[in-house]
Parts: sequence; structure tokens; C-alpha cells
Amino acid sequence: MSSALPALGASVALATCSGLATAALVARVGPAFVSKGLKGVDMLKGYPPNSSHLAMCVRSTRPRRLSRAGRPEAMGVVGASVYVLALSLFVPVPYSVLLARTGSGLDPTEFPHHSLAGYLASLLSLLTATLLGFLDDVFDIRWRYKLPIPGPPSSSASQLNEQSLRRCRCWSSTSPATG
Repeated sequence: MSSALPALGASVALATCSGLATAALVARVGPAFVSKGLKGVDMLKGYPPNSSHLAMCVRSTRPRRLSRAGRPEAMGVVGASVYVLALSLFVPVPYSVLLARTGSGLDPTEFPHHSLAGYLASLLSLLTATLLGFLDDVFDIRWRYKLPIPGPPSSSASQLNEQSLRRCRCWSSTSPATG
């Protein structure tokens, strides 16, 4: 239990910093997105109470200034980028306990390479999904082109998962890994 506390503390600290950074970046980057044309109209706000939705879209009378100017779109890329950055900074934290336990050096046969590879493969999948989401917002990609893009990163993560399942089935009770 005590070996999980440094990772938990680092996770809470990174989550707090990431939340504050995302809130600050969304406020600062939003006007830049609007000036570059990445804006849209909020269809659920700014309508008089007794008007139909379709009539308001056709007439395009917006009682609020913010609705006329447009709201920034593609802001999910800001939060996703901060999230990927936080996950990248978190990579060494789970292994710091292992480094502290072994002292100055680390035996390469003792390091959990498979765990690190799985973490990095899932980080690559997340990064690809973030990039795909942003490119879809900017270029309005059709589904036939969007569909195969997440395949390679997801296949690497699923291959790692399959290998870990095979490895677990092959272990015997006398294996040094199971103790």
C-alpha cells in the first residue's frame, strides 16, 4: 500500500495542475480560434422563449452579442493536449518506486518493460485520437477517410494486450515471475 502513495500523490498533483492549465488555456486560446475561423453558433442559447428552433435558424436573429460573434470550436484539442502532456509527465512516476528500491542501478531483467510498452501504446492511441479530432474539426474529414486512421495505434495496444494474456497463461507455479 505504501508503494502506491507516491504515484497517487503525483497523480493528484498532475490532475490539479492540468485542470488549472486547461481552464487558463481555454480562456486564452479561445479568441485565437475564433479569429482563425474555428467558431460556431451555440444553437441552444440566445433564443427568445416562444420561438421555434427552425424559425430562429432561418431568421438568424441573435439577441446576444456572444452568439452572433460565435463560440470557439475545436477547444477539445486544448484539454486533450494538456491531458496527453500530463500522462507523458506521469510516465516515470510508477517506476520511481522500483528505482528507489534497487538503489542506484537497475537490473534490465527486473524492469517491467511490458508495462511501460502498454502505457506508451495507449498514450499513442490517445494522441492519435486527439489529432484525428482536431483534423476533423479543421478539415471536416469524411467518415470513409476517418475510419482507418485509429487502426495502427489501436492494433499495437491490442497486440500488447494479447501478448500479456498469452504470457499469463504460460506461467507455471514454479516460474520465477510468479514467485
